[in-house]
Amino acid sequence: MEQSGVALVRDVRVRNAGSAALGPSVFELQLVPELGDPVRVPVPALPPGEEVSLGLIDLRLPVGHLRSVVEAERAQLRWTLRQEEHAVALGSADVEVLPYNHWPGARAPLGLLVSFATPAHPVVSEVLKDVRRVLEEAVGDGSLSGYQRRSPVHVRAMVLALYQAVQDLGLGYAEAPPSFETHGQKVRLPDQLLRDGMGCCLDLTLLFASALEAMG
Repeated sequence: MEQSGVALVRDVRVRNAGSAALGPSVFELQLVPELGDPVRVPVPALPPGEEVSLGLIDLRLPVGHLRSVVEAERAQLRWTLRQEEHAVALGSADVEVLPYNHWPGARAPLGLLVSFATPAHPVVSEVLKDVRRVLEEAVGDGSLSGYQRRSPVHVRAMVLALYQAVQDLGLGYAEAPPSFETHGQKVRLPDQLLRDGMGCCLDLTLLFASALEAMG
């Protein structure tokens, strides 16, 4: 989600629920531990009962640290509204930090599944060598030209060749974890898929999607 530009905090609203005016203040937000520097946003003066929206807050997370996460970790989003050094209000919320290869399921926008399609992966390039061979044997032309020829016949031949090439890998089927649709699962990227010699339907679908994208 971080690399796809999905904001962790889409909006912040500050409301003066007191009977006295609230002078100019600063809203401070940070993800801890060690998940980036605090972000500070100025808040204008607020009369009693008034509310202001600060909009989206761009928390820049340390990509290097996120890549090093191998199991789900619990982090905390902490916020403080300050007037000079005095904390007017504060709070926190738990945040789950997932490994880079963990698809979060329906807890995240479903369209983000495409982030796990990896057409430039070296293993996909190796698979496409087999696709070219199978295609050459089948139709006498091993070019993976996508839709450039405007030929539905050649496109179908490419897809059939890919299906045959993946079958020839001899991959076994691995059962998906329970409730994966809701809670997500770790994705076997192409190198792990071939190393393990097996994958679930999601792993294999993403391999096919990666190869199809690489084929144009």
